[in-house]
Amino acid sequence: MEGSQRIIEAAEGATEKDLVLCLISGGGSALMPLPEEGLTLEDKMEMTNILLKCGATIQELNCIRKHMSAIKGGKLARAAAPAPVTSLILSDVIGDPLDSIASGPTAPDTTSYEDARAILTKYEVWDQVPDAVREELEAARFEAPKEGDPLFDRVQNVLVGDNMKSQIAMVGRAIQLGYVGTQLEDYLLGNATEAAGEFLGTARELTVDETRAVVVAGGETTVIVKGSGRGGRNQEMALVNLRHMREGELFASAGTDGIDGESHAAGALVDREILSTSEARGLDVDAYLADNDSTTFFERAGGLLVTGPTGTNVADVQLYMVRK
Repeated sequence: MEGSQRIIEAAEGATEKDLVLCLISGGGSALMPLPEEGLTLEDKMEMTNILLKCGATIQELNCIRKHMSAIKGGKLARAAAPAPVTSLILSDVIGDPLDSIASGPTAPDTTSYEDARAILTKYEVWDQVPDAVREELEAARFEAPKEGDPLFDRVQNVLVGDNMKSQIAMVGRAIQLGYVGTQLEDYLLGNATEAAGEFLGTARELTVDETRAVVVAGGETTVIVKGSGRGGRNQEMALVNLRHMREGELFASAGTDGIDGESHAAGALVDREILSTSEARGLDVDAYLADNDSTTFFERAGGLLVTGPTGTNVADVQLYMVRK
């Protein structure tokens, strides 16, 4: 938060003869917090945790963040006026909406206070968020600048990396290694359990006549957390698919930032060997899924993908491999 305050102060000190160069990546929503007057960092943290656990999408979460922040939703660009602003943006949001990546500090806000209130009502958490959050969303004191605001005439937002570029690179590498490489047309979104099964089914259809093939996908699924275990959406997807693995198949899912949910792992991979190990050790897949404890499961059965923080973030990637 202190760093965010220094960023705003630097922007406010710029003149029309300066160029403000912003390097923006996914994760900026969490790493650049600056609560509006009347709100605290603890208010924002509590609100974020509530929305993450109820299954809200990143776009929905960022909509509310923008209306609680003094730097997001185009407010950084507004602070830099009259200086020209150029932002080089690395996207972790599917579809690359500029106002959602890092909550759009230099992009026009496409949402409203009314939208933010509706999201809390949709997930039935209006009464659970801190009082200060509800009061601010009702008072609507700090609306972010919108499309058509003259301040954006001097702002240039440039997308330099995203999930699609990573998928294309994965397919290219698979081909180099002698596999038939295929990329899904659609992103994997929504409930992690459903997305895992749909991806596996589609991947098998695409590779039914192949002996060495890879299918890749990307996206950002959600998990409604009901248990008290450790895990993340990628490990959850892998655990869901574990019992469906056939001989010669492998499925993997990972967060490109190297951190999946509340764990130290980027994700997990599963195949028949890991299934056999888990059965030999008496690990109950359903019990671990019910407790959202996929990390503990894979620590005991094998299959965790541990990379450490990668220093970048372009959402999640999934991979299916078959060798017959």
